[in-house]
Amino acid sequence: MWNAASGRVYYFMELIFPYLRRHGFTHILDFGGGSGDLCMALSEYGFLASYCDVNRVLSDFSLWRFERRGLRIEAADPSDLGNNRFDCVVSFDVFEHLKNLPDKIRQIARAIRPGGSLVFNIEFSGEGLHLKENKVYADFRKIDAALRGAGLEFDSRFKMFLFYKKR
Repeated sequence: MWNAASGRVYYFMELIFPYLRRHGFTHILDFGGGSGDLCMALSEYGFLASYCDVNRVLSDFSLWRFERRGLRIEAADPSDLGNNRFDCVVSFDVFEHLKNLPDKIRQIARAIRPGGSLVFNIEFSGEGLHLKENKVYADFRKIDAALRGAGLEFDSRFKMFLFYKKR
């Protein structure tokens, strides 16, 4: 929960808001949304935000926060994101925690509309917090191959953040 109320969400919005607007993206999924701060900011900036997290307690807390603020943020099922639903999926500090990462990437890619994007980072510090099996993706070629195998193409990079487009 370190990101709750830390101002971190404003950094993310400064990073992705211009990108989302420039590409005309309106329906955004925060995959691994945690405490829901990014979804709340997306909603407040006029995006149709959807929230997804595998932690049930955290999901319930986030949905309570959305309701309390009167925000219409949809909850997406992490096991069935649907097909071609979202203009963009954002996922920050999540991939390093996911088992079977290539399968999850394919699931996420299916949920993105053609021409849409995936914006994410993957963090490898924090011993004991991240799955050892995902350390192989510290090699950019490995994560790029998993993303390309899911139908996503490299678009750009800013610092540790990667931007991929769906073909």
